[in-house]
Amino acid sequence: MIEKPIVESYLIKALKKACPTIILASASENRKQLLTDMGINVIQRPQDINELCGLTEPKEVVTTLSKQKLDSYLKSDEFIPTLPAISLDTLVLFNSTLIGKPHSKEDAKAILSSFSD
Repeated sequence: MIEKPIVESYLIKALKKACPTIILASASENRKQLLTDMGINVIQRPQDINELCGLTEPKEVVTTLSKQKLDSYLKSDEFIPTLPAISLDTLVLFNSTLIGKPHSKEDAKAILSSFSD
């Protein structure tokens, strides 16, 4: 087992104490697992938003999409005002091209193939 640095362990304990349960406005199983591994109870509330925001700057894209997911959750019937909520987004930038989520297996294969060479 790999030990976490003391500062990281302290921050994880502080987060767990401050937020024993958190809403994750995302469908990401990896994010859920990361929080769960930290000992935090995660309630997932994925949001169906239009991920084509028309922006091209990576930082603006992930910030905008994350805010849209959180805003969607806050306006939803699933909103629990007594629990903290977070929303995140991931973006791949490859050869100056933003790579979004694949829409099919064929699309995923084409994206992965583009990373070759």
